[in-house]
Amino acid sequence: MDDFRLRVFITAAKTLNFTKCAEQLYISQPAVSKHIGELESRYKVQLFERSGSRLALTEAGRVMLEHAERIADGYRRLQYEMDLFTDRLGGELKVGASTTIAQYVLPQVLARFTARFPEVKVSLVSGNSEQVEAALARHDTDLGLVESSARHPGFHYEPFIPDELVLIASTKGWYGRCDQVTLAELQTVPLVLRESGSGTLEVISKYLAAADVRLASLRVVMQLGSTESIKSFVRNSDAMAIVSVASIVDELRSGELRIIDIEGCTIRREFSFCWPEGRSDALAARFVEFARHTA
Repeated sequence: MDDFRLRVFITAAKTLNFTKCAEQLYISQPAVSKHIGELESRYKVQLFERSGSRLALTEAGRVMLEHAERIADGYRRLQYEMDLFTDRLGGELKVGASTTIAQYVLPQVLARFTARFPEVKVSLVSGNSEQVEAALARHDTDLGLVESSARHPGFHYEPFIPDELVLIASTKGWYGRCDQVTLAELQTVPLVLRESGSGTLEVISKYLAAADVRLASLRVVMQLGSTESIKSFVRNSDAMAIVSVASIVDELRSGELRIIDIEGCTIRREFSFCWPEGRSDALAARFVEFARHTA
């Protein structure tokens, strides 16, 4: 970051402790006070309220933190973009991704990555979250992307992008005329879900369990191994399904499918990168960084 004072302020605002701030930045506590004082003098505001040894952000401090974090993020993006002009990457990167990510999220990221780094050969294999982690454990792939919220020993996980799972129906069927269903009604409608081992199914089960609804109580008429199969089934039947909102952009635009709200239940999750703990791969790390900036 070009202005070190902003870095000091952000750290102090996060820790609310000048001593901890100094330790994290490897500077002295008087230096922290000096940098904060310079910012307060520059903008003619008080950034912290001091009560003995306790600190709290003032309203001006909260506004300063919001802007400072945006500036810091801008500097990081600028540094990243400039670094791309000086790097020449090469080699082979084998990526494994769970089905939804492989079909609806990664293709555009891979297209940009290979355009920027043409000397990198990238291969992509897809499967459910369990299969992705198994491939990593066998060293068949260098990097995994999973939909599951489960965290298994021996793997390191990093967040990628958020996702939401939604209930869908064909606009041609009876259920397509609904705007909302209750959790009780959800247990009576014909449902198509992903197969066992799928990260999507695991997340659905977790959210429903929190609402005292067991997966076994649902009227599941079919379990299929891909979201495309599920969408095709729903388009040609009067069943409903729960899928990633990222997977139905085209169908929503064309009017073939619609989203039906589940009363009192919003199913959110996060797509994640994963790799075996202790395994280091510079090319995979660069891809993770690139994907986060371009997805």
